Amino acid sequence: MTEARDKAIQENRNEILRRWKHAGLSLFSEAHSPSPLIAEVLGESMGALLDAMASGDEKLSEPLDAICRMLAVQPFRPSTSMRLFTCLKTIVPETLRDAAGHTAPEVSLVERFQSRTDEIILMAFDRFMTHREELYKLKVEESRNRMHMALRRAGV
Repeated sequence: MTEARDKAIQENRNEILRRWKHAGLSLFSEAHSPSPLIAEVLGESMGALLDAMASGDEKLSEPLDAICRMLAVQPFRPSTSMRLFTCLKTIVPETLRDAAGHTAPEVSLVERFQSRTDEIILMAFDRFMTHREELYKLKVEESRNRMHMALRRAGV
């Protein structure tokens, strides 16, 4: 991460995070709106991930894993879940432009941020699918146990 990009993100952290939370919570439909607790934990994890990105910290795994775990249990398609991360590619440049009085941020700064965001999206997808696989395995095991108990009660 470059120092200029890190500084720009850190200076505009609250606004970037506010916009990102809004975009993230808008993924949930009316029927599947998140509980206040989930929204709070998701927001905290998003803030921790943004801080790790802005500080150049390579320790993204904990907040990234927390976000992906929450998304994996939702009835979203993988593409919808990854939209939470792809929206950062527009939120950050827009926020930096607005903070600079509608002057476009330096192109190289935006390109480097978007490149880093692409890396994070790929890591997020891997983690999301790992959590989905774990959920699937749990469901299969639960179904197998139920079938076994039903056969046992039936005396078969």
